[in-house]
Amino acid sequence: GPLIRVSEVRARLRATAGLFAVGDPDTNVLAAQNTGAATTGRLTFNLPARPGQFEFRYFLSDGVSKAATSNSVTVQ
Repeated sequence: GPLIRVSEVRARLRATAGLFAVGDPDTNVLAAQNTGAATTGRLTFNLPARPGQFEFRYFLSDGVSKAATSNSVTVQ
Protein backbone atom coordinates (compact mmCIF):
# COMPACT_ATOMS: atom_id res chain seq x y z
CA GLY A 1 0.00 0.00 0.00
CA PRO A 2 0.96 3.66 -0.01
CA LEU A 3 3.55 4.99 2.40
CA ILE A 4 3.05 7.79 4.86
CA ARG A 5 5.73 9.47 6.90
CA VAL A 6 4.94 10.79 10.36
CA SER A 7 7.32 13.69 10.94
CA GLU A 8 8.26 15.85 13.87
CA VAL A 9 7.64 13.06 16.33
CA ARG A 10 8.60 14.29 19.77
CA ALA A 11 8.89 10.98 21.48
CA ARG A 12 9.45 9.71 24.96
CA LEU A 13 11.75 6.81 25.63
CA ARG A 14 10.20 3.57 24.33
CA ALA A 15 6.92 5.18 23.31
CA THR A 16 4.85 3.64 20.51
CA ALA A 17 3.11 5.11 17.47
CA GLY A 18 0.40 3.00 15.87
CA LEU A 19 -1.86 3.05 12.82
CA PHE A 20 -5.57 2.41 13.41
CA ALA A 21 -8.84 2.51 11.50
CA VAL A 22 -10.83 5.51 12.74
CA GLY A 23 -13.22 4.35 15.46
CA ASP A 24 -11.41 1.11 16.21
CA PRO A 25 -10.38 0.42 19.81
CA ASP A 26 -6.74 0.83 20.84
CA THR A 27 -6.38 -2.96 20.85
CA ASN A 28 -6.96 -3.17 17.05
CA VAL A 29 -3.61 -1.80 15.89
CA LEU A 30 -2.87 -2.27 12.17
CA ALA A 31 0.83 -1.41 12.47
CA ALA A 32 3.02 -0.06 15.25
CA GLN A 33 6.54 1.22 15.71
CA ASN A 34 8.50 1.77 18.88
CA THR A 35 10.46 5.02 19.15
CA GLY A 36 13.35 3.32 20.96
CA ALA A 37 15.66 5.79 22.63
CA ALA A 38 14.97 8.58 20.11
CA THR A 39 13.35 11.78 21.33
CA THR A 40 12.68 13.20 17.84
CA GLY A 41 12.50 11.68 14.40
CA ARG A 42 10.36 10.27 11.63
CA LEU A 43 8.39 7.07 11.31
CA THR A 44 7.25 5.57 8.01
CA PHE A 45 4.13 3.40 7.76
CA ASN A 46 2.56 1.41 4.93
CA LEU A 47 -1.10 2.34 4.65
CA PRO A 48 -3.61 -0.44 4.09
CA ALA A 49 -4.58 -1.11 0.48
CA ARG A 50 -8.26 -1.13 1.44
CA PRO A 51 -10.20 2.14 1.32
CA GLY A 52 -11.12 3.78 4.59
CA GLN A 53 -10.18 6.39 7.15
CA PHE A 54 -7.18 5.82 9.35
CA GLU A 55 -5.36 7.65 12.12
CA PHE A 56 -2.17 7.48 14.11
CA ARG A 57 -2.15 7.17 17.87
CA TYR A 58 0.80 7.86 20.12
CA PHE A 59 1.18 5.94 23.37
CA LEU A 60 3.55 6.59 26.25
CA SER A 61 6.11 4.00 27.28
CA ASP A 62 3.58 2.02 29.32
CA GLY A 63 1.77 1.21 26.05
CA VAL A 64 -1.60 2.07 27.59
CA SER A 65 -1.62 5.83 28.12
CA LYS A 66 -2.63 7.47 24.83
CA ALA A 67 -0.95 10.87 24.52
CA ALA A 68 -2.13 11.97 21.06
CA THR A 69 -4.28 11.09 18.04
CA SER A 70 -3.64 12.46 14.54
CA ASN A 71 -6.10 13.87 12.08
CA SER A 72 -7.62 11.18 9.88
CA VAL A 73 -6.01 9.99 6.65
CA THR A 74 -8.30 8.79 3.86
CA VAL A 75 -7.30 5.91 1.58
CA GLN A 76 -9.42 5.74 -1.57
